[in-house]
Amino acid sequence: MRAALERIARRSESVSERLQRVTVYLLNSSQHDMDIMLHDIRHELSTEAQATLATLFQTGIVAPITSIFTAGMEEGILRDQAHGGADAIIAAYLLLSMMARLPNREGSGERAVNPANPARAAYSIIFAGDEQRASMIVRILLHGMAYPGQEENGQQETTAR
Repeated sequence: MRAALERIARRSESVSERLQRVTVYLLNSSQHDMDIMLHDIRHELSTEAQATLATLFQTGIVAPITSIFTAGMEEGILRDQAHGGADAIIAAYLLLSMMARLPNREGSGERAVNPANPARAAYSIIFAGDEQRASMIVRILLHGMAYPGQEENGQQETTAR
């Protein structure tokens, strides 16, 4: 997994494209419930095994994603913490958290959505392909849900880069 994520991070594509590729890759390669896995790691493994897995998680997953966010900040595409954004490591965790918290379509777990539910249309992104799910996650993470230039009260945004 680490080698694949590092290859994606090194591609000569935009930050958004690389983040979408990472997200699609992780959506495709992690078919299990992350909450259950993290619970089991914290409560079922020895302290030494927890430390080993934490290191592997940091170097194999978080670091390649962080490098994409760092590149975006260095290129002036993304805001860093000093300019109203987030630290690159925090941004990587936000991406992972958004992926983990999106209701799943497998029909198991507390975030499962029943395909027969009449409210399914509201959850259409859950039943979309991984590319569409990745695109939505990255778009919202990078650009938010507000219309460009708008603050919550409808006034023009004046925050400078």
